[in-house]
Parts: sequence; structure tokens; C-alpha cells
Amino acid sequence: MIIKKNTVNTCIFSLSEKTTLTPVYYLFEFTCVQDGSITLFLATDISTNKPSYNEFLIEETTSVDLLNSKINLPLIGSYTYKVYEQSSSTNLVVANSAAEVENGKIDVIEDAETVQSFTDNRTIKVFNG
Repeated sequence: MIIKKNTVNTCIFSLSEKTTLTPVYYLFEFTCVQDGSITLFLATDISTNKPSYNEFLIEETTSVDLLNSKINLPLIGSYTYKVYEQSSSTNLVVANSAAEVENGKIDVIEDAETVQSFTDNRTIKVFNG
């Protein structure tokens, strides 16, 4: 999965498979591979088909609101993530959540990537024969 900095990112997870709570809130934990820094936040599941997938809008920004999925990740690069189910809509402490329901890897990239291109002015002759 990829998160672009300074962008609202649509992120898809498979959390419902292991979720046992109703209602449920999801606590996300991102750990930076380079420096070990941890970012915790809550995000609202906006999926229209929760049994199949869980969809979240995660905004990587400088205007941080950890209860509404507006985060500021410190570095470009690789992060590991863990998602926990919980019954609290405000808890940001992993030890107070119920259980881990998913983990994986996320790469954080710049919001504008350079696209390399070239112009080819060659003439190609085709012979039928």
C-alpha cells in the first residue's frame, strides 16, 4: 500500500475478517522503519461493503487530528502498520484496545512524483515482402 504525503489517501484493508466488536472503532499504529517513530490515529470506516473490505480516507498533512485520520508522518520511506479493534472512539493507547486485526507494510512517498519521458524522433521503415 502507498500513502502520498500532503494528500487524502484512500486505503483499503481487510479488517472485518478478524473483527469481533460491534460497534467497532479502529486504532492504527504506523511505525517508521528508518527511525522507529510511532504514529497512532483513529480512522472512520467508509466502506459500503464491510464484509468484503474496509475503506478509509487517511490524510497525510501538517494539520494533525489523530481522532480524524489527519496524520503527519515524519519521513518518506517504509512503515509497518498494525490495526487494532476497540470499542472506544477516542482511545489512542494500544494497550487499551481489544485486539490486533491486521498488520502489514506501507510506503510513504512524495505527493508529486517525477515522471520520466523522452521524445523519439526516429523513422521506422516497414517492408512488406
